[in-house]
Amino acid sequence: MANHNNGLSDLLDKLAKLVAVVVLFALAFRMVIAILGTFEIQIPVEILANIFSIIDDIILPNAALALAGLVGLEWGFKKGFLSTILVLVLLALCVIPQFFPDVWEQIMGTLSGLANA
Repeated sequence: MANHNNGLSDLLDKLAKLVAVVVLFALAFRMVIAILGTFEIQIPVEILANIFSIIDDIILPNAALALAGLVGLEWGFKKGFLSTILVLVLLALCVIPQFFPDVWEQIMGTLSGLANA
């Protein structure tokens, strides 16, 4: 039996590998900057704070979610329709509250109203 999602799985696999490499570079770069900070090298504190902020607050949390989503979708597409739906629901439970808090509040308000009815 042929796998019809092979092209999509391959694309997701390549994207997941790319995100993993970006995470490794971010972690390694953060470590190098921390090591350089122990020497007598004059690096302005503001620049270090900005670099750490970007890595810790933007790159790592979003890359972790992206990597988990890509690998989960790749697995779901290989396993079948129900597995894909499960992964999409789990991703929605992570993405909606984080990036769309107003939408999440509306969803929770609606569910609360249905529970109380």
